[in-house]
Amino acid sequence: MTDTVRDVLEGIDPVMALGEDAEDGTDSATMRASINEAFVAAMPEYIDALVPIVAGIFTEEELEAMVAFYESPLGRSSTAKAAQMTAPTTEVMIKLLPRILEDAMERYCSKTTCSDELREKIKKMES
Repeated sequence: MTDTVRDVLEGIDPVMALGEDAEDGTDSATMRASINEAFVAAMPEYIDALVPIVAGIFTEEELEAMVAFYESPLGRSSTAKAAQMTAPTTEVMIKLLPRILEDAMERYCSKTTCSDELREKIKKMES
């Protein structure tokens, strides 16, 4: 789990780097590294918290089958490839987000009365 989270964070890292050093002087590379380290450090607690949730949802037979799959060569390959998809799929979502927000605003405004102030506020969020 820790390795998977580390791989996902590494996949997201180039996307997070799009907003390099902030106007407030924040060192974005150090901030990203600190976020990655904090996520990895939190993994044992996160996994402990997941145990009763997973145990309450899946049967023992299902869990054994999942363990067998993820320990198999195919399961390991699938996990590695899923982590490799993080950065490109996040980039796609970032590109789509302005259009999604604009569509959401239009849908909301078609169901309610939107003020010009609200429209402007949402347009600022889109950019």
